[in-house]
Amino acid sequence: MYLWGGATTTESFWVRGRVDGRRARLAVAPDPGLADPVYFGPANATDDKVVSLRARRLEPATTYHYAFEVDGKLNREVTGRIRTLPPLDAPADFTVAAFSCAGLYPHSPGIGDVLAPQRLSNTATFRTVVDHHDPIQVVRLGDDDYYDLGSGRHKIKGGACVANFRRAIDDQLAQPNQAYLNRMCAVQKERDDHDGGPNNHDRAGDSIEAFLQVYRERVPHYELTVPRNNFQSWRIGPAQFVLWDSRSDRDPNEFGDIGTKSMLGPNQRFAFAQVLARSSADILVIYSPSAWYSGSEDSWARFGAEQQWVLDRLDAHGWTDRVFIVQGDIHALGLDTGTHTPGGIPVLQASAMDSWSGKPGSRWDTGPSEPGGDQYGTIHIADADGDLQVTMSAWRQTDRRRTHTFTVPAKPRTLSADITLLDIHEAVHELTARVESTERRQETVRDRLESRLLTRELLLRYITIGVAAIAIVALVLALVT
Repeated sequence: MYLWGGATTTESFWVRGRVDGRRARLAVAPDPGLADPVYFGPANATDDKVVSLRARRLEPATTYHYAFEVDGKLNREVTGRIRTLPPLDAPADFTVAAFSCAGLYPHSPGIGDVLAPQRLSNTATFRTVVDHHDPIQVVRLGDDDYYDLGSGRHKIKGGACVANFRRAIDDQLAQPNQAYLNRMCAVQKERDDHDGGPNNHDRAGDSIEAFLQVYRERVPHYELTVPRNNFQSWRIGPAQFVLWDSRSDRDPNEFGDIGTKSMLGPNQRFAFAQVLARSSADILVIYSPSAWYSGSEDSWARFGAEQQWVLDRLDAHGWTDRVFIVQGDIHALGLDTGTHTPGGIPVLQASAMDSWSGKPGSRWDTGPSEPGGDQYGTIHIADADGDLQVTMSAWRQTDRRRTHTFTVPAKPRTLSADITLLDIHEAVHELTARVESTERRQETVRDRLESRLLTRELLLRYITIGVAAIAIVALVLALVT
């Protein structure tokens, strides 16, 4: 049994989990012992024993404790804790945390009956993130396991099927330290390549549909406004948060970096542009599972044209001096204040939780990146005499290895009333280009098939003619003799 709380707002949160029973209610109370709880539900468990319930009409900026009541019995042994978000106009003072990559050569392999214990982690640093920082929210930036479903590796049968993706989440939360994290604070998640399918997969991969289905079944998430994509955005006080989906609509890395090559896809780009145009927040935090700043073949370095599009949109909507990016994927902690990064945007590399590979990178202005595990990042946002003070930190366990503090002035940002005509034009243009590209690929496939059919037809004709010729020769010889 496990609990997973997330998708917090100022007056609600969402809990999903597995239960040993058929019907459940969600008990919620400010008291850690769940005295005089308020109940939400009931809801029936699915065939694989998953329950999904939301708590609503709560007080903002308040810590609540919760548990499932299953078939009439309140389970006080497995309880969770979560904090509702502060009002948008309240003075800011909160911490969020993020990490990625847990399961490649882990120092704390998975335990129990799991698909591949050496591709999973139970490191105590999952607990450290909660207990040492008390974050209002944690974002998991992908590679929560290294099952690589669909690759045929690691002796996992069944490939990238729905059942295996369900099992992967069950296996993660069967790890005591991961389960503790997911029930003791609000946790949001997006996958990257290894926990979403084979290494470096893209939109053409067989794993996409199965993962998206299971994500919608199992993960507490904010509103999903983009079809077949996990793009999300939400507010915490004065800060606007955006979580990119870097796999569902991604073009293959090996495609040439032309104007239409995309990691985000046209629909996600349009949704992102909407957020930039409409948000009244003072600061923007972008979570990118694929590294914004890296030379890796599986990073934004292969999507330079679209990266420039992002920078142009940030500039057009007044975000350039009030945005920073938290990235995953690279197995090393790092922090650059904007000296070397594309667009001069501060970048926090929050990795790796428990993946021990990689090499140090020298082009980080706070010091070389540090490979290794038990690593993650935090962001603290607080009011400072009317302005906002932001502190980005990279940690190894409880040791702060890198930090950068800067102030965002309270001056109003120049807002667009709505999506610009340029955004709409670009979205339509890109959709048209994507359709035309798909049609060209389909035509190529048809041409190849038609060519093969024609070749086969000609071959059959030649064989028929040859057989007939042999028969005629044999008949002539028979007549002669």
